[in-house]
Amino acid sequence: SRLRTSFPAAALRPLQASAAITPAPRPQPTSQPTAVYALLLANIGLFLFDHALPCRVGDISRCYLYHSSWRWWQLISACFCHASREHLSSNVFLLLLFGRSVEDELGWAGLLISYAFCGIAANAVSLALLP
Repeated sequence: SRLRTSFPAAALRPLQASAAITPAPRPQPTSQPTAVYALLLANIGLFLFDHALPCRVGDISRCYLYHSSWRWWQLISACFCHASREHLSSNVFLLLLFGRSVEDELGWAGLLISYAFCGIAANAVSLALLP
């Protein structure tokens, strides 16, 4: 007499890929990442306006977030202020690195909302935790 196995026939068929384990194809960007470049221009432009111009036009220092006497609009304006070239270059590098991916996924409006939300949240935490 032969031994019979209790395996169903479906268990002996080769495994097939299913949608549950196969990653979805990544969408291809449909347009150039324009919001990233607009944010880069705003950051670099304000830095040059604040640090490189020989004469001071206007009072840019009101855009910086001073903990002792801050105003509500400085929570967003401080996102564009940089203390040094190193600070600016590291932020520009990270904006290029991550901003393009965020804009590909969420679009230009999603990137701008994300930038504003993260900047406001970071500045609010700074106000709450630092003297």
